[in-house]
Amino acid sequence: MQLQYGGVFHGARLMDELLARFPQWRVQIGDEFVALFSVQTTDSAVLLTVPDGSDSNAIWEVVDAHDPTRLSPVEQARAERMALLETLRDQNAEPLVAADYDDQPGLIRRLADKIAWLERELADLRDQ
Repeated sequence: MQLQYGGVFHGARLMDELLARFPQWRVQIGDEFVALFSVQTTDSAVLLTVPDGSDSNAIWEVVDAHDPTRLSPVEQARAERMALLETLRDQNAEPLVAADYDDQPGLIRRLADKIAWLERELADLRDQ
């Protein structure tokens, strides 16, 4: 059975939401899980191919509740980590100057040299 709905959709997330509501649409064959339905999205619609006899009202409830802008927990955690990293970068924008530690004991000087080197390496990686 095919159902089409207008709107903007995040295909993978909608598939996860449908599987949460209809776990019977996934079967295990050996070590693999196979979905018994498909989700195809365009810029303005989604086409669902679902098992015959599926409850179209229940499917509509899932589709209607779908928010393509909502982040998954993993995506949200990543966004928060990236925001924190950006804040810390801003707070620590001035690179360490190893020469400022020349009058310190040997271990402190070596650590300052290492930190300065790591800062340069990270800056180079970000610029790539």
